[in-house]
Amino acid sequence: MKSIILSICLIVIGSYSFGQEKKAKKTSEERAEIATSKLEKEITLSKEQRDKIYAINLRTAQKNQEIRKKKELTEEQKKEQLKANNKNRHQSIAGELTEEQKKILKAKRKAKKEKIEEEGL
Repeated sequence: MKSIILSICLIVIGSYSFGQEKKAKKTSEERAEIATSKLEKEITLSKEQRDKIYAINLRTAQKNQEIRKKKELTEEQKKEQLKANNKNRHQSIAGELTEEQKKILKAKRKAKKEKIEEEGL
């Protein structure tokens, strides 16, 4: 009887710890592709725009990865640098978009922000 209970406990503990494995971290390339695809769902991009925006997203993802690895920075310093990188990314991407694309993107993001605020209340 003890061996049955012990076996059940080991199975439960084993299956619990198996479910606790960490997800694999995304590479800079995967992050850049995800960000580019997400933008592409919001607005239509030409092939040239997509390539340039992917390069911007890749550069930003690589910089962000380097920042996250720096042990000498505090969490607050990392947060500030990541925020600055993302601000630069948004500005660089905006430079690749037409005025019409910027208007569409701004309207969609405003609607999304309002929806989030409504749900939060």
